[in-house]
Amino acid sequence: MKKRTSLCIMLGLLVSVFGWMSCKSGEIDLGSCRPLLTEDDNGKEIPVKIGETVCVKLRAQLGTGFGWQLENIPTQIQQKGKPLQFQEKKGGPGSTEFQVFQFTAREAGKADLKLVYKRPWVKDAAPEKSYKVTLSVLGN
Repeated sequence: MKKRTSLCIMLGLLVSVFGWMSCKSGEIDLGSCRPLLTEDDNGKEIPVKIGETVCVKLRAQLGTGFGWQLENIPTQIQQKGKPLQFQEKKGGPGSTEFQVFQFTAREAGKADLKLVYKRPWVKDAAPEKSYKVTLSVLGN
């Protein structure tokens, strides 16, 4: 009986760990992202359909105080939940982390989505980086 209980506990822990590693949370599921945008898409125009989930995954070093912030949210899209923050591989201090923002396309039209990389408490400083994509939201 004790072996069976121990086995169940170990399996539960493994499921928890692998669930975390797959980057799924109660708010963002990367598997549902169509499309999943990265740094390579900066400056591009991306076609999406109404109802599709658009995710933007960007590198960050959050321990330095820098992070990605939305500069504007166009009316054609709606943000879903809070940004997810994670590391793909286990690393020490200063290792690369990611932030993922999730949106739903709501209405047809062109939508410029812009994010800036900065420290939120430094109000007058220019951002270290910026990211912009134009979403061309197509009707059904």
